[in-house]
Amino acid sequence: MKHLPHARPIVPLFALLLANSSSAQCSEQRLQSSTSATYNFTRPVVDGDTLAVGNTSDQPGGAVSVFQDTTQGWVLTDVVRGSGVPANAQFGFSIAIDRDRMAVGSAGQGVWVFERSGLAWVETGFVGPPPTAGPFGFGNQVELQGNRMMVGSYADTTSGTAAGAVHVYELGGQGWQQVATLTASDANVDDLFGVGIGVEGAGSSAV
Repeated sequence: MKHLPHARPIVPLFALLLANSSSAQCSEQRLQSSTSATYNFTRPVVDGDTLAVGNTSDQPGGAVSVFQDTTQGWVLTDVVRGSGVPANAQFGFSIAIDRDRMAVGSAGQGVWVFERSGLAWVETGFVGPPPTAGPFGFGNQVELQGNRMMVGSYADTTSGTAAGAVHVYELGGQGWQQVATLTASDANVDDLFGVGIGVEGAGSSAV
């Protein structure tokens, strides 16, 4: 069985290069992600004036630090932790932001959804792994477009052992409901389909 490597550990501060769209200049700002004594940062995600970075080693199960772009630079405004996250769940392994909504995935435990309220982020939803997801992989990738969310599940067994799948959810009156499962037409064992997801436009096209 193939496994993805963990996020690469780095020092408690990470550098952010800010590009000016009207010039070729960049500036650097060093941001402190959280107060945890251990650090295992994931890829930062930027949406407008909001930046989020996961720390999967933050105890007990991981955390996401959210920064806001202000006249004073990028300022830490919230540290998000999902309710019911088990120890070592690697909450923050994946992050997607679409305006005032953020989805945070873990390494196999599920995806938590948050809504912006002022400078804080309030948990409003949760999607757990389906029976075919296997013991790990569900939530390794997440994409969010409006009321549609796509969750990678690279160890999914729908088309064979670890062939992988992408599960599609839509937000309605009953919360986030699964509406589709995407698999490769030529799926094989250990393909790990869903290890990466890209979405175009309003979520009508995905790769």
